[in-house]
Amino acid sequence: MTVGRKPFSESKIAQKRANIIDNLESFLIENGSIDFDITMEDLAKRSRIAKGTIYLYFPTKEELFFTYYLKTLEIKMDLMLEKLSTGESNLTRFDNFLNFYYQFFKQYPHYLKIQLYFENNTKKMEKIPESLWKKYSEIGKITHDLIEGIYRGCIEEGSFREDLDIRLTFHSINTILRSTIKFCLFNFSNHVLEVVHNETPENFYYNLINLLIHGLKNNKLKHIMTTKS
Repeated sequence: MTVGRKPFSESKIAQKRANIIDNLESFLIENGSIDFDITMEDLAKRSRIAKGTIYLYFPTKEELFFTYYLKTLEIKMDLMLEKLSTGESNLTRFDNFLNFYYQFFKQYPHYLKIQLYFENNTKKMEKIPESLWKKYSEIGKITHDLIEGIYRGCIEEGSFREDLDIRLTFHSINTILRSTIKFCLFNFSNHVLEVVHNETPENFYYNLINLLIHGLKNNKLKHIMTTKS
């Protein structure tokens, strides 16, 4: 009588998947870029499993990378909830958000790269399973509601102008922040600002953010300054 291999428990499968994701992250950090040139065979060797086995846990590279992307979003979400859930005022929470955004991606630039990768390669996302899409939407809603709530609170407490369109402001600021942080972390060294004006990426970010806030603030307020943490 032939005895078949005992199937892995759900906890064992989760552990194996986590191990593969951790090895993927190590590879991406070592190589300094988000690159689909990594083969499943290379990743299987790093994870100490057979090449064919890795496909049991991640049928495609797109699913593997997107699962890692979700991990980075969860880490970011948890830290945001921790740092922004409380504050002396919504204006303080907004200030904390701007500080958090820069410091987080400065510490984890590979998180921003995987985010930009999927945003710039939408066809890759067509192969993502519905279950992962659902998780992606859930994380997005939590972070969206948190930040939009802070914007709304700033208006209600009189810190920001009353004529602001909340949703338009939300999307506009997110777009500006993402473009600015991308420039500061990945393109700043080649820019004339560094050579001619002895500017630093961090000073550039905060100076630009203060100009942005100037357009949001209630004219009755004398100043709103973003401070470095």
